[in-house]
Amino acid sequence: MLSMAGAAFADQTPDLKVLVLKNKDGAAILGYDAVAYFTDNKPAKGNPKFQSEYEGAKYYFATAEHKALFDANPAKYAPAYGGYCGYAASIDRLSPISRNVSDH
Repeated sequence: MLSMAGAAFADQTPDLKVLVLKNKDGAAILGYDAVAYFTDNKPAKGNPKFQSEYEGAKYYFATAEHKALFDANPAKYAPAYGGYCGYAASIDRLSPISRNVSDH
């Protein structure tokens, strides 16, 4: 059984819940820019000034351009497994992913 401590479920549809790791402000990926991992190949802190909502979580972006890319295709940029480590989930654990690309 997965431990749900610190996990937040987001409403995608009334009958379907999606697990999304959020910080205390409701920001996914601890407030980091999801698009920067793809465009810059490194983490970048997002700015609440550039934000979108997807699957019940807020996503912050470093630039308006990153926000526009996300808004055009959020599923492409949203973190797999809701921001939790896929390996940990495979062994019935929840562990936040590292925000550094080189850590995996």
